[in-house]
Amino acid sequence: MKQIFLNPAVRKLSLFFVLALALVVLAIILIIPPSPPPDELDSAFDVGLRTQEVTEKRIALYWDLIDGAREYEVYRAIGEGGERTRIYSGSGNTHADTRHSPDKLYTYWIRVIFADNTSHEDGPKYVPPGNAPPPPRPPEPPAISSTSGKDFAQFRIRVSGDAIDDVIVERKDPAEAGFRQIKILASTETAFTDSGLQPGTRYEYRFFASAGGNLSRAKTVTVTTGKEKKITPPPPPIDPSPGTKPVLLPPVAAVGDKGDNFVKLSWNYQNAYVEQVTIERKTASAKKFVELVTLSAGEKVFTDYNVEPGNTYHYQLKIAYKGQASKAGEIIPVEIARKPDKEPEISGPDLTGNKDYFRKGEAAFKSGNHGEAESNLSKVQKPAGEIEQRKEYLAARIYLGQIELRRANYRDAISYLQEAAQIQSNRPDVYYWLGNASLGLEDYHSAIGFFDKVYLYKLNLSRETGKEAIFNTDYGIIVSYYHLWQNETDETQKIAHEQECVNRAEHFLRKYPPGQSIGPEKDYQLKRKNVEIYQQNLISR
Repeated sequence: MKQIFLNPAVRKLSLFFVLALALVVLAIILIIPPSPPPDELDSAFDVGLRTQEVTEKRIALYWDLIDGAREYEVYRAIGEGGERTRIYSGSGNTHADTRHSPDKLYTYWIRVIFADNTSHEDGPKYVPPGNAPPPPRPPEPPAISSTSGKDFAQFRIRVSGDAIDDVIVERKDPAEAGFRQIKILASTETAFTDSGLQPGTRYEYRFFASAGGNLSRAKTVTVTTGKEKKITPPPPPIDPSPGTKPVLLPPVAAVGDKGDNFVKLSWNYQNAYVEQVTIERKTASAKKFVELVTLSAGEKVFTDYNVEPGNTYHYQLKIAYKGQASKAGEIIPVEIARKPDKEPEISGPDLTGNKDYFRKGEAAFKSGNHGEAESNLSKVQKPAGEIEQRKEYLAARIYLGQIELRRANYRDAISYLQEAAQIQSNRPDVYYWLGNASLGLEDYHSAIGFFDKVYLYKLNLSRETGKEAIFNTDYGIIVSYYHLWQNETDETQKIAHEQECVNRAEHFLRKYPPGQSIGPEKDYQLKRKNVEIYQQNLISR
């Protein structure tokens, strides 16, 4: 065989080219490593991986197309920690996974491969079992009505449905770019006051109903506070010359209203400067007047609920200033009509069904079926005779009053409850609900009067509900005085309401400490917090 011998120079050149080619290949391997497996990908990349359709037969995946991407790979795992399997590779932006079981959870990732062979990952995306119950529908937004004063906004709130947990309140101030949360209200709260606002300023509010972690759409309300009113304070009192005493004249009083269980007095002052007013009372047969109550100078109305039918009462008023009292004013006689010994028989439908209607209505009320409760309780007829014969009718009126109160039909509630009070005037629970209905009507003077009467008959409260009723009564009185203070335009009366509210708030917070709980703990802490806010608003004024 013929042998070929290369020139030594040529042999050296060939060896050089082989070595150079090997170096180039090695450099390519070192500079451009192979694509990593899915478990080692960068998970901070976002291509918007999402599900477009989930049924028992298919899970449709969808993602955004990325500039510079050459290929997309979709990986799937069963459960949260299962092994990944590639189920799609291509340049599109959608894939339907039809090889799945509707009773399993699946996890998806998408890998984006670019032209330079770099790659990034988006995921994980979890898809629950196809037979899982659908997510709950978001609740309806609350219904809101509003009023405002110079430095506050007041809202009436009504939620739809029984599943609402809370109402979230957000506010946007003129100087702020967005909304911020200012309050979380319990679903049972029907009113909210935002105080400490700037006069003549426009505020935006958003209200959300929350149920099981789902929020409703926002209910947006715009409120503009009133402009600042300059109040000119009265001139300081001019003391008489040394050695003389000021001439103090008693108030001019009159009977504003009366019934078989109350007398309402109103009066005006004849002196410019008054520190307090005292009301005295006696029965027609008594010889001496007894002090009934002493009020601050800002009060011009008082309701006496401690009266009995068939009696005649005499009232007189006097004022005090700098330790000196005026003479008593003109005696005001008030006769309370006696109830008839026997009421006439009531003609109408047969009363034999009363017990059955009441039994069904009471059971429906306690189970929360207010429609059925109203249908049965309204059929309970008023029988003749004493209170023992009217037990079902009395209780039916009280239940119907509570139903209307929960529906925010406050006037209808008061109508039912006042009828109950006329049948039995020493029921503290009736006056408690009357106080709450008056709060709903924003009749704060009447609310205070009814709540005071709860105290008058508190010994008739049951052990089970007594503490909670007194706690809520104390709270209702403070709320009433706070709103009277907010709404009052007369500076003297405004100061009187302010002082009364501050005193009661201090007593309330001492009487009901943070660690204690009366009734539902959430309600207890919320009302206590509200009283703290009222106190802070008043003290910082």
